[in-house]
Amino acid sequence: MNRRRFLVIAGGASLSALSGCLSNPGVNGGLLEVLSAEVPPQAKVTDATDERIGDIEPIQTGLQQAQQYGTANVDVTDDEYEMVAQTLSVLPWYSRLERDSDYISGIYI
Repeated sequence: MNRRRFLVIAGGASLSALSGCLSNPGVNGGLLEVLSAEVPPQAKVTDATDERIGDIEPIQTGLQQAQQYGTANVDVTDDEYEMVAQTLSVLPWYSRLERDSDYISGIYI
């Protein structure tokens, strides 16, 4: 590998690391986006009262705001991030790519 190519690769990696692109997700919290949308016929829907999400404040806040306004952006603190991420990771995910669908990919609650 010549020197110029190495410097471009190393420079790009350094910029990414310094800008936070390569940092651990959730280290500074995050943003939970909730949209009110039509449910695809093939989607597995999780009930909003499901015990897995019933006591998770950011998720419940997002659901309430989305029901009222159609959309919600809930700030998740760094302390809440891991709990929210783990909770959502076990819920059924609908992928429009797997079904060649016009519906939104995501978790339907």
